[in-house]
Amino acid sequence: MRPSARAAAVAAFFALLVLGLLTGQDPRDLGQTSFGKLPLAYGAWFDLLRELGLPVARSFVRPDALPAGATVWWIEPNGLAKSAPPPDADEPPRPPSPLAGAPLAGFALRGGTAVVLLPVGLDPAPPAVEAVAGLAVPARHARVSADVDAKDAAPTALQVIEPGPIASLARSLVLEAPVVFDADDDALGDWRVAAWLDGAPFVLERTIGARRHVVAADARFVSNRWLDQGDAALLAMDLVRAYGTPRIDEHEHGIAAQRGTLAYLARSPAAPFFAALALVGLAIAWSGAALPRRTLVDADPDAPTLESFVASLARLYAATGDHARVLERARELAARRLRRHFGLSPDAPVDRLLERLARTRRLPAPGLEVLSRGAPVRDAAGLERAVAALDQLVEEAVS
Repeated sequence: MRPSARAAAVAAFFALLVLGLLTGQDPRDLGQTSFGKLPLAYGAWFDLLRELGLPVARSFVRPDALPAGATVWWIEPNGLAKSAPPPDADEPPRPPSPLAGAPLAGFALRGGTAVVLLPVGLDPAPPAVEAVAGLAVPARHARVSADVDAKDAAPTALQVIEPGPIASLARSLVLEAPVVFDADDDALGDWRVAAWLDGAPFVLERTIGARRHVVAADARFVSNRWLDQGDAALLAMDLVRAYGTPRIDEHEHGIAAQRGTLAYLARSPAAPFFAALALVGLAIAWSGAALPRRTLVDADPDAPTLESFVASLARLYAATGDHARVLERARELAARRLRRHFGLSPDAPVDRLLERLARTRRLPAPGLEVLSRGAPVRDAAGLERAVAALDQLVEEAVS
């Protein structure tokens, strides 16, 4: 292999590799994020805000790196539940979440608005959340009666009693076992109820100086599965009107700012795999230099002509000796040509074709007989006579 050919092979290999990386499916579409397309993800909510012309954006940084005065939504931040104290005292303490303590509190002190939509587990009981930005969060529970299954829970009406923070109109939510906060005054503490769900706190708000914290008990109403049910989308827009167009946080879900596919792969666990692929490509290109140069003894033959193709098929049919089968193929070809000439459907029966031929003109009887019933052929001469009759019939019918 010449050096130029080897270089071309290596360039083609890397071009195909890069093309495959750039055109592959984005793995973020399968996550429970604002990129996600699955039922429990939130891609539809982000797309809705963008289609409405609102300056919605995503955030990929920690709370202490957020700009002052921004409104940021944390949708189902699993770190809060993971950082809650373990139920068993013998378990080791869990690392604190940035949303539970100082990092989020520092963002709020700079005039930011933190809207946290708390996660809900697969079972009716929500995960435990101890604190948000150092503020104790009331306990939560699922509103399911003892004699009603969670999957059969009826839609519930969201009654907004604070006309300022959220909205003045009632909203209906369709959720399976909706999660709410405990309504005990001691549990609520300094939290103010901004929205009630059938008499139970659903959205809480707390303002301390420049600090503004909003906590919703159940994040599922903005998921792809429930956003178009009841007034879920309207309730989500009420939150936007009350607290401002949000930045949707993705740092809590482990997604960093996009720096391009190749830059991402260079830092990912898949980097050794793609490096090995590159080495294999180089080895394949280099191995060609060790082989003897290929030489062509004869030039490639010209493409076969239609005449040679038909002649080869004729020889193939002649070698079989099945003259009756060849005649059937000739009858099918003649019928197809006549149907196309008279504008009949490709699957029109032969009887209908014969009726159309009878209305045209007087045509040779031998050809009509072969077309309608065939002919007994025992040798090549009989086949030639039958095919000649068909050809004469077609020629006179289409002329």
